[in-house]
Amino acid sequence: MTDFAWDPLIWVALALLLMAGEAVIPGFMLLGFGVGAILLAAVVAFLAAPIQAMPEPISALVTLWFALSLLAWALLWLVWGRRSARRGGDDVNDFRNSR
Repeated sequence: MTDFAWDPLIWVALALLLMAGEAVIPGFMLLGFGVGAILLAAVVAFLAAPIQAMPEPISALVTLWFALSLLAWALLWLVWGRRSARRGGDDVNDFRNSR
């Protein structure tokens, strides 16, 4: 029943759906999950046997997916978050009326 979880193409398809959903829900929330799913697809492709040997392999996959998603969010913040925080008042939300 959970054989689909060991197919890397399922994780890539999930990643693409999540990344496409980022166009509807902005804020890097779904993008982090999508990048985590792509990284998990690589892990499943190369390390499926050791993970399946664990006592709770599906729990290990989900935990690894969330850990990789957190890593992706941290990297996204390092790349884009600091860049937007460094702006010198040129953001529309920083507008002050001079009257």
